Amino acid sequence: MTVIGLCGNIASGKSLAAAIMSEWGAKVIDTDKISREVVEVGQPAYNDIVEAFGSEFLKEDGNIDRRKLASLVFSDEKSRQLLNQITHPRIREQAQNRIEEAMKRGTNIVILEVPLLIEAGFDDLVDQIWLVRANKQRIFQRLRKRDQLTIKAASARLAAQMSSKEQAAYADVIIENNGNIEQLRRQLWKRYQKISKVK
Repeated sequence: MTVIGLCGNIASGKSLAAAIMSEWGAKVIDTDKISREVVEVGQPAYNDIVEAFGSEFLKEDGNIDRRKLASLVFSDEKSRQLLNQITHPRIREQAQNRIEEAMKRGTNIVILEVPLLIEAGFDDLVDQIWLVRANKQRIFQRLRKRDQLTIKAASARLAAQMSSKEQAAYADVIIENNGNIEQLRRQLWKRYQKISKVK
């Protein structure tokens, strides 16, 4: 089994790349989804977040107001570090469990989609690091369209992440995503078929 760590800045196209490889039979483990699961009501991370940040970051139904919390942590380094200390160990544990489950099922290729693969220290869970990157103009366009973020808010989120240039130093494969979906698909397949049993 080969575990590919798929990383890249926000709005670079990681999820699209993962979805394409899922069509080819890869098992995708999305740590963004795991991050939402570990902070659900009743989970240990939920209680720790409420204790650390206060009930003002809860919605009326008791769930964590992710948008409000994101606004804080992307503008305050200490708050972001505190949130990461609470969530990252739980996310890692779940990711590791799911990789082991995939191995038991005889899965050929696993895609571990982790925005902060290097920063969070999840790189030791993978066999290869694939970086999806796009230029800042493309990223801003996608962020403003997808998340309705202002330029200031989008810039804050980008600034909170390792630059694609820094990430590239760790990458085994770099996928450029400044074009259309077919261009992305061709780049991925060229690399994917080399590690896949599918011909």
